[in-house]
Amino acid sequence: MTQKKSIRKGGREGKAEGSKRPKTEPLVLNYEPLGDKTFFEGYRGDGEFFAAILSEPACPQTFRDLFGAVFFDEMMNRAGYLLSSPLLLPIIYPIVRDILDENGFGGTAEGLHEALIQAVEVLVPEETANRVREKLGLVNKK
Repeated sequence: MTQKKSIRKGGREGKAEGSKRPKTEPLVLNYEPLGDKTFFEGYRGDGEFFAAILSEPACPQTFRDLFGAVFFDEMMNRAGYLLSSPLLLPIIYPIVRDILDENGFGGTAEGLHEALIQAVEVLVPEETANRVREKLGLVNKK
């Protein structure tokens, strides 16, 4: 693949130095497909294709609207209950939080996070929550 070099204001090439965004570790996706792995690879290719189309400035707004309605309103809505599964949540939760934080919904996301933590404290038996904390190494052992 060829790499495209960007030229920013002032004629400088490459990434701007001193970016304010903190450098983070790359998100490792250890996702194991629920279905046929061959199909999954095709779906990944489809995702790359759609992403490339949507990133084109000449992509018509009508396609963007249609894609949003079909993918987000229909496909994501129908898959929503699976996105909270123990297999996918470690991948999905940080991505969703990052997107919300970067788009100015950090306070809302934090409030919802606190509601989920409170729900654990109120609804999940204490011995269950403690067992999970120990399993994940979230408890200081004396």
